[in-house]
Amino acid sequence: KFGIMIHGEPMTEWGDTEIDLKPLFEKEAKQKKLVVSPCKENCLYRDSSIIQRGDGKKVQEVWLKLRNVESGLLELQFE
Repeated sequence: KFGIMIHGEPMTEWGDTEIDLKPLFEKEAKQKKLVVSPCKENCLYRDSSIIQRGDGKKVQEVWLKLRNVESGLLELQFE
């Protein structure tokens, strides 16, 4: 779970979001690419691909919807 804050006077909260990172860390020996789709259990804005690079590292790029605010998106990349 991520809380988005703006530092200033006073510090303002800009909502929160969350993502399940288990698919990124699961051992999928034969899969070079896995797609995680938005659902009720995550805050994904659109499909998120987990790609295994040539060096064996997995990379996941995500767009997350912010909650508890009028609107907002957060783009992150996990390796």
